[in-house]
Amino acid sequence: MAGPHDQLFRATFSQPEQARAFLREVLPKAVAKALDWEALASQPERFVDEALKERQADLVFSVPWKQDACETPPALVTILFEHQSSPEPLMAFRMAAYTLRIWERHVLAEGAPTLPFVFPLVLYHGKRSWRAGLDLAELIDVPPMLAGPLRAFVPS
Repeated sequence: MAGPHDQLFRATFSQPEQARAFLREVLPKAVAKALDWEALASQPERFVDEALKERQADLVFSVPWKQDACETPPALVTILFEHQSSPEPLMAFRMAAYTLRIWERHVLAEGAPTLPFVFPLVLYHGKRSWRAGLDLAELIDVPPMLAGPLRAFVPS
């Protein structure tokens, strides 16, 4: 069962008006201005790993770009909102896995030739400073002498 912090997080931010207010403040200003916040919608997302253990991203929202904010037609932006009370060394990997599963569902459901932008966001409230890497590339073990030649091949 989820702890009290998880329950409070879910109860608060599953309300679109609360999520909207928070996300407008924490996203980069240019991004926040380009989104149609009135169309913010919660998305049910469940992910099952290879061992068939259920994993759930805390909250997933979708919101379209404003039509006048981009030269292209409105694209769906998925905001993956993960709650953490302790540093997680593999958080960049977990967020990448969640993102890939969101894209996989999009491709399977829509048959689209492009992928929506996914904005992964971790809300951390632990007592210790967050020292875990934020970029997937930081988790990939590459010999230092080959870091330069392999840079283009390391996912980020």
